[in-house]
This record gives sequence, C-alpha cells and structure tokens, in this order.
Amino acid sequence: MWTRYDIAQSGQQEIPNTSLKPEKFISYEVGLKLRKPKWQAQTSVFYTTVQDMIMRYPTGNMIGANYEVQKANIGDGYIQGFEARADYQLDEQWSLFSGLAAVYGEADTYPTSAQIKDTEPMNKLQPLQGILGARWQDNKYRFEVLVKAADRQDKLSAEDKLDTQRIPPKGTPGYAVINLRGGLNVNQHAQLSMAIENIANRDYRIHGSGTNEPGTNFIMAIDGKF
Repeated sequence: MWTRYDIAQSGQQEIPNTSLKPEKFISYEVGLKLRKPKWQAQTSVFYTTVQDMIMRYPTGNMIGANYEVQKANIGDGYIQGFEARADYQLDEQWSLFSGLAAVYGEADTYPTSAQIKDTEPMNKLQPLQGILGARWQDNKYRFEVLVKAADRQDKLSAEDKLDTQRIPPKGTPGYAVINLRGGLNVNQHAQLSMAIENIANRDYRIHGSGTNEPGTNFIMAIDGKF
C-alpha cells in the first residue's frame, strides 16, 4: 500500500496506490581470486534483473493545474557492474593496493508528464570510481597515502535531472582526493591513529548525496583493548 498524496515533482500531483506489489530483483554474480607470495587480486562481475520496480507514471488526469501521477509496478530493467582489487607486497614493509568499481543500469520509466514510456539510466547510479595507495608498516608503526577518485556522472534519468538539490544540472563532476593515514601500536592494549583527509582541500561531492564532502580534515583516534 502506498499512501502518499503530495506534490511529486514540478507540475505533478501524486495520488496514493493501495495495490502495489513487491519489487523483484534476481542477481547473478561470478568472481575470481588469485593469490601469490607477493601479490593477490580478486574481481567479480554481477548482473541483476529488475521486475516490477515501483515508479511514478502519469494517469492522464489533471488535478487543478498539475498532472496526476501515481506509483505502480512498471519499472522493468537491469543493473550490471564489476569490482576489482589488487595488492602487491614490495618488501617486508612496503606494499601497494588498488581498487576499481563500476555499475550501470536502465529501467522503463515515464520521463515526462505524457503517457509515453521510455528506457533511461537508473536513478543516482554511482560513476566509475577507484582507489590507489601505498602503505608502509612494521610491528609498531604504519603509514599510508591514498588517492580516491571518481569519474564524472552525467548519465542521468529525468528524475535525476529534476533533483537539482542533490545533483548539479549537468551532472556531478569527477574528483580525486589525497588522504594520509598513520598510526602506532602504543602497547598491546592501545593503538593511536591519525589521518589528514582531502589534503588539497578539494570541493567535491559523492554523486546523489546532496552535500559536498568536507575540506581538509584532521582526525585523531585512540583504540583501547581490554
């Protein structure tokens, strides 16, 4: 049952639907792991079928000056993507690590107030993103530098394009930020951790989040074990 009765988007009035059915998602995934003395890697790919996803559609009626819309099980589509990670041990102290992930999907929808169905990208899909870093550690100290990056996301649905509070009009810009982290084992009961995030003080936003991430950020923490 869906009880919403409210303004949906600009120029649309949503009415309730008391006969909605559950959405259906079926996922298929396959992965591979490799491990050698100095390196290890893993990757996985997935494909998800989407049936009866709950989405708005125009009924063809008007409520005052607004188009009447209602949620229904109309969104058939798919989501697909991959994840990959690799680590390499240079020597006893130094190691490299990396990761990459991407996802894409489409679904049937009604992008306008007209009764015309179309296929569009899924709402708020994350862009291609990855990490790359180096780590040094021994029995007492540890230190790492990490670059976190994401591509521009301009593959937007009609709903994304209207959601200008969370997503800029031409899509979310890509970014790359540098983080430094370190720590030491004080003793067997305590660990001290420190980090400087977003060293270059970049102004960036995770796609669909609605808020920009912090600028240069200093973190210090103490973990105790008893």
